[in-house]
Amino acid sequence: MDDDLAVGGAGFAGGVVRRGGNEALVRAQAFGEALSVLRYRSGVDELVAARQADLAPTELRRILAGDCVPGWPVAHMLTTVFGGQPQETRFLWEVSQGMKQTARLSPADAGRNLRYALRGLHLAAGCPSSQEISDATGVSADVVVGVLSGCGLPNWSTAAALAAGFSAGPEAIRGLWEDLDYARMISQSPRAADEACLPDTGKEKR
Repeated sequence: MDDDLAVGGAGFAGGVVRRGGNEALVRAQAFGEALSVLRYRSGVDELVAARQADLAPTELRRILAGDCVPGWPVAHMLTTVFGGQPQETRFLWEVSQGMKQTARLSPADAGRNLRYALRGLHLAAGCPSSQEISDATGVSADVVVGVLSGCGLPNWSTAAALAAGFSAGPEAIRGLWEDLDYARMISQSPRAADEACLPDTGKEKR
């Protein structure tokens, strides 16, 4: 498990702040829907899960129905109890809390954030097959598999089509894709290359 996704961790790479905006286009019930899919796939009984997460059964049912969203420690616990990956549900949880990462990211971190966000939306959509996604979006099944498995990163048109296919709307992941695009641009700039080659003098700049 990634350290930044441990209970009480910061979540995606980069800091988070309270905010409102495009990510709100992800339906409010998406986190509960994702947990419901995980619970169904895992076969874990609701009473067992509620006991492990120290919740009343009625509280768990409200979470699974999307009527409320718990704090991250409980959300993390339920994700793992149901055999899921916290990286995939964290995006949905952060959206429900009105959060957005703000720090400048490396291309690797920005790409990881986008990938896990798309995988979380895929989970909330009920985990349709790559062919079903392809039929609904026009994105080839091979590309769908590559994006969700981490073998490749999408351009904007592909990312937007996938988000729309997962009933979230392209604007839901625009910020994450722009983070990736910006990180790539900065990493390829001549100035970034020059700075990377500067000798370390061991002296602090003033």
